Amino acid sequence: MMTSKLLVVYFRIFFLFCIIVSVSCSTQEDETSVVLARVGDDVLTIEDLYNVSSKDVFSKNVVSTFTEEWVNNTVLYRAAKKRGLLEDKQLKRARDTYYKKVVVAAYVDSETAANINITKEDVRTYYKNHRDEFFRGSDEVYAHHFIAQKIGDARNIRDQLTGGLKKDLSSLGMFLTESRYIKKGRLINNLDGALFRTRDSVVGPIRTDRGFHVFNVVHRYSKGSIIGLDASYDEIYQRLAKQMSAMLSTRLLDSLKRDINVFINSNYQ
Repeated sequence: MMTSKLLVVYFRIFFLFCIIVSVSCSTQEDETSVVLARVGDDVLTIEDLYNVSSKDVFSKNVVSTFTEEWVNNTVLYRAAKKRGLLEDKQLKRARDTYYKKVVVAAYVDSETAANINITKEDVRTYYKNHRDEFFRGSDEVYAHHFIAQKIGDARNIRDQLTGGLKKDLSSLGMFLTESRYIKKGRLINNLDGALFRTRDSVVGPIRTDRGFHVFNVVHRYSKGSIIGLDASYDEIYQRLAKQMSAMLSTRLLDSLKRDINVFINSNYQ
């Protein structure tokens, strides 16, 4: 009998494997799709990547990372399957319980999502009434983050950014992984140190296991500074959407309970 702690660990591993491996559940290669990797008779194609993402274009780094994760997890999944973990009763119960929660969440979302309507005025009003909540707790930057696998490419990115092409990122699109706000202390040490020890607008190349990183810092913000409405907009929107979703979910559940006989043993309440 597995302990509850071990069960949780196994289930997390099992669920992660299912996500990664499910994109290549067939051992038959699609002759029209580019093969990214193989593990035994399991095949990962570029079509699988498109099937699990809403994006139409992927950078080399995204494809490389996705492929590496798929290979690693497929190798481990096959080993877990060989060990017989797919037939473990506790794992199956945990899987079924989680699946039930996923189905419930999907149903609630399908019944309520269309009625969640957050306007720009709603966001502005919330920001105005809660402005004292929007202060930076640490130094922060807004930056474009590039990753290249070759030092020559990374240096070329740096040179283009420092050569007056900061506003034109189209030629560097294949290396751009994200553009976002980054708080001090959220990156690994060598990236975090390089990014926040300087006031330069272009930082890098910096080598890690993922490749060579270059940052184009658009803005720097100090700890304690006010977070503006634009920077807070998405967070506020999500807060309001979550509040409205909770309200609509409660209404939905109440209406369903009125149409079914529900018994709860009061001796155990």
